[in-house]
Amino acid sequence: MTPTTPCDLLPGASVRRYFVSYSGVRLPFRLITELTEAEVENRNTYYKADFNHADQVLGFDKIVYGDLEMSHRYSYYPSGALCEAQVTNHAEGDTKVVPFADRVEA
Repeated sequence: MTPTTPCDLLPGASVRRYFVSYSGVRLPFRLITELTEAEVENRNTYYKADFNHADQVLGFDKIVYGDLEMSHRYSYYPSGALCEAQVTNHAEGDTKVVPFADRVEA
């Protein structure tokens, strides 16, 4: 999806990583307990995430029994602050877009 706000997409290669869960309620979610690709094969539920060169999470998919359940996509301002979150509940086919103001400190 294309951001609906003037966000910097921080172009470049991304790195795929896998996780058991996340912590917190603020966006972007903080993914915890990293897994190897081999460990994912033995799990019913896991998070598949992509990170940019600044180690910011660009997005993740929650996989449950092989099905895509939920997705988050994030974009960032040049300052590094979160610009926009797109949260999709695949079971309901619903996507919510949450814009954020840039918090540039003077």
